[in-house]
Amino acid sequence: MCETFHWVGLQNMEVLQNAGMVQLLKPLLLDYVPVIQQTAALGLCMLANYNEKLAESLVTEGILEQLVYSLK
Repeated sequence: MCETFHWVGLQNMEVLQNAGMVQLLKPLLLDYVPVIQQTAALGLCMLANYNEKLAESLVTEGILEQLVYSLK
């Protein structure tokens, strides 16, 4: 699913990563509006696809756990 969003270039991904986008998206996974949760998850997916180290940080910072929780 994340591969379909090619409009976000690699340069933009670095800017988002450096801006701390992961920490900004994390609380949105628990938002009460499903579309906001889904958009936050998609953004995290795109960032994780960009960089393996960033993908690992989703696990170590508890974001993956929070994402699974939001599926309930």
